[in-house]
Amino acid sequence: MKITVPTKIRWRKTITPDVLGSYSKKKRKRISQILEDETLHIQTSFEKLTEDHLRWFSPMYAETISQKENGVFHDVKETTLDNDKKTYYILTVTENSKPIGGTIFSIRKEAIGIAYRIYPNDWPMHTLAANPSLFSDYIITEYALSLGKEFISHGMDRNLYGVNSAIGLATFKMSVGYEPFIPFKPKYEEVDTANIDDSALIFHKPDGDDMKIKRATLLHKEDQVSSYKQLLTYLEAADISTTVENV
Repeated sequence: MKITVPTKIRWRKTITPDVLGSYSKKKRKRISQILEDETLHIQTSFEKLTEDHLRWFSPMYAETISQKENGVFHDVKETTLDNDKKTYYILTVTENSKPIGGTIFSIRKEAIGIAYRIYPNDWPMHTLAANPSLFSDYIITEYALSLGKEFISHGMDRNLYGVNSAIGLATFKMSVGYEPFIPFKPKYEEVDTANIDDSALIFHKPDGDDMKIKRATLLHKEDQVSSYKQLLTYLEAADISTTVENV
């Protein structure tokens, strides 16, 4: 099957007045566990980005990217502090006063624009149901609401997921309420699924002038279909018509 696809996917999350209520019941419970337990010594702060922040953030970023099969490394300092067109800020998440991850972002008229975010899979010193990525997403969404913003932009990824970007990345973004859009100046290519021999999530070119993506194809190996059950739920929740095929 041949599919016309955007080469990159833009992610956007609409801000609602009830931030906690915008998550699933299970996720609300997990986030609340951290918010209500003062003994955990987990703290968050928002500050203007400085070189002091990059001294711990940049090594975390470099290590994370180096572990990704198709990771693309960017010079964080060059694209943020050395960028005279934008001012960047950072959400720092600390555990027992030690930074364990952060989100670098800019503040726009109607939105917060996330440039970089790096968090470990689990808390270094605690076993908690809400991992740092989920918790930090809640914190920055609350912050966006406090600033009166309409949405959060979560950067752009390379389409196809599983080939150019991790399927897990798209799954996480959709799980916390982000929706896929084409870039404002999109580029397209034709993909032949017969040439793909591993699992892949493929977002299609929208019809007409629509910017929001409404169709996707999930390719999976026969023994992996159960692994994508949750992803298919998120795609359905985002009103995305999905074709599922074996590879």
